[in-house]
Amino acid sequence: REGKPRTLCLWCFSCSVALQQLEKLGVHSLIVTSGTLSPMDGTIESFGVPFPVVLENKHVIDPSKQLWGAVISNGPDGVSMEASFKQCREPAYIRDLGKVVQTLASFVPDGLLIAFHSYKQKEDVLKAWRQSGLYDEITSRKPIFDEPKGNREMQLTMEGYSRALNREMPAGTGTGGAILAAVCRGKLCEGIDFTDRQCRMVIMVGIPYPNRNDLRVILKQSFLDARGNQGDGRAWYTREAIRAVNQTLGRVIRHRNDFGGVLLCDTRYAKDGRLAPIARGLSSWLAPSVSVLPSFEAAAAGCRRFFGIAVPGRAKAATPEQPKSLGQVGHPQAQSSNAGSGSSSATAGGGATASQAQSRATKKEGVSLSALGALWKSLKAGAAGAAPPVASSVATEASARVFASPQLAGAALAAAAAAHVPAVADVWVPSRTALALPATKRALKVALGSQPAPPKASAAAAPKQAAVAVGAQKVPPLAPHAARPAANVVAVSKAAKAWLGRAEDLLPRMELEQVRGQVGVLELQADIVAGGVPERAVAAEPLLLGALKGVAQSLLPEFCFDTPAEERAREALIRDCGVLLPRLLRPLWKRTVEDVLTARGDARRLW
Repeated sequence: REGKPRTLCLWCFSCSVALQQLEKLGVHSLIVTSGTLSPMDGTIESFGVPFPVVLENKHVIDPSKQLWGAVISNGPDGVSMEASFKQCREPAYIRDLGKVVQTLASFVPDGLLIAFHSYKQKEDVLKAWRQSGLYDEITSRKPIFDEPKGNREMQLTMEGYSRALNREMPAGTGTGGAILAAVCRGKLCEGIDFTDRQCRMVIMVGIPYPNRNDLRVILKQSFLDARGNQGDGRAWYTREAIRAVNQTLGRVIRHRNDFGGVLLCDTRYAKDGRLAPIARGLSSWLAPSVSVLPSFEAAAAGCRRFFGIAVPGRAKAATPEQPKSLGQVGHPQAQSSNAGSGSSSATAGGGATASQAQSRATKKEGVSLSALGALWKSLKAGAAGAAPPVASSVATEASARVFASPQLAGAALAAAAAAHVPAVADVWVPSRTALALPATKRALKVALGSQPAPPKASAAAAPKQAAVAVGAQKVPPLAPHAARPAANVVAVSKAAKAWLGRAEDLLPRMELEQVRGQVGVLELQADIVAGGVPERAVAAEPLLLGALKGVAQSLLPEFCFDTPAEERAREALIRDCGVLLPRLLRPLWKRTVEDVLTARGDARRLW
């Protein structure tokens, strides 16, 4: 009684004890679900009961677009990033680790989480940074908040961290945000939900192996070795480390619209330029996005690109009139170099385009957009009183009469052309707003045949024409789309800006930026196609189709968890996207959306 008090601990080293009891009770089904079951093999083995059905789902995000990951073996000064027990106390290692954090803090937006494998390591590193002056250099970019051990202190720390994230930064002073210095298996890495700005990147410092001197860890390994095979204890020891890594890295993505980056800062995660065996236990949604990079400079450059920050000192490549950055739209092989060839072919009427259209019209997919663009330009010119183009196999005698009909402007003109010309009928369908047009082709022919030939209008009088009567309804003439300026970032119209503003609430930030670029390409290439210059229209056609498909795929993700209100907003956004195109090309958008839905086996009808 007078001796030192002793504590008796009862530890269960196998969850199979409880699961086997449930099995004996005749439980019909048992579902175990968690986001941190990986590595799956070791988890299933530890259960001690058979699980015939194992399902590992994809993440709700698209990791290829919303996640950046890398492993670095060396810091900016070439010091090995191995955070082993011996190495992690070396001054050179601590200094180079500080330079890694300092560099990333200069361009990673919002919150940055640094995860150490122990409280001891965290305290040693922060102390060394303060003594060397690195701490002040880092905090000049982002203030550092240190994870405390007490609950009251934790609340105060998180309140200060939130205020730092919400502060307004003067222009040109940096990316803002703050840094959390945390510990694996601590409250910040496992017990707190970081969303959006609270965590844009996780830096995993070292490998968080359990404390090998902990009595529970020692007994657990001995138990597994004695019950199974020698080495089972070591395998469990390794699995626990990678499980803690998965739990910590999962802080960066908390919902389907979230995005961010992860950096594994230890040479032991890599071997021979690939992920080391221990890193193969990373979650299946995460591992494909993690690359082993040859240097820290390569990692920093890749991280900058992901977050959209230009690399200092690197000049941007000049963009030609038809943008080169068309890898976004899925057609990198389609390049245009015909910007200067339009003037020589424009005077040839419709002859060159007609031959191209005839060869394309015989194919299953129908007539080319370049032929439609040339025809549309001819139709507009005819409606304005210009001389009709040379007749061809596409422009039939009936369509020549359409050219001479000023009463059929805008959508009505397209309807008349669709009645006679298969090239237009292939893509044009009447809008839901009814036009006062004859109900049948025969009636339309009669109407066209009864129209007198228009007098030649002067160029000065043409712009004054405000509207043309079609039956009892007035339809405004179709104004040609203004050519948009070529720039490093393709400009978008006011209508497109308004449409993109509605998309902000439905798309992840990285997805939204890609859609913004695709919409700019879409509008530019649609203008070129509708312009009717044959050589330029032929080159623009695949780019337009690729941009349409890219936008459709972004708006229709394979996994979607919209609320009913979000679903209605998304469907309205999809339908309204066609308004960004010239009227003749709007059915292409509807057909592209339907093709994407059909390819996925989705029976939805949005129109």
